[in-house]
Amino acid sequence: MLEVKNLTFGFGKKPLFTNLSFTVGTGELIRIDGHNGSGKSTLIAVICGLLGGQQGNIHFKGDDDFRQWTSWIAPDANGLFPTLSAVANLDFWLNLREQCTPSSSIKDSLSSWGITGDWLQSGLPTAKFS
Repeated sequence: MLEVKNLTFGFGKKPLFTNLSFTVGTGELIRIDGHNGSGKSTLIAVICGLLGGQQGNIHFKGDDDFRQWTSWIAPDANGLFPTLSAVANLDFWLNLREQCTPSSSIKDSLSSWGITGDWLQSGLPTAKFS
């Protein structure tokens, strides 16, 4: 069981989350959802012990030395080409599987994940995504 109590973390004077508390029971899954830059990856890094300086408590299986139970996958191990846009990445993988898809359909799919507007129109490389 993972138990997070009153977790607060930020960079400088900008808090990303304040007094965040939740429990994940054995066999349960949770989904961490939010816009790009909202603190999802940072929360995971704090829970895994990769970032310090937080306030609050994190216990895993009743142990406050939770690092022995956690893992982290590097962001660049996700199969994306960091210099390509989200649309170009998906287009590459779809074409590789011989599934030619119009970029408008790819953009619609990305929109359902909250990747819209400037994220798509500017062709921002995925390396800039968090």
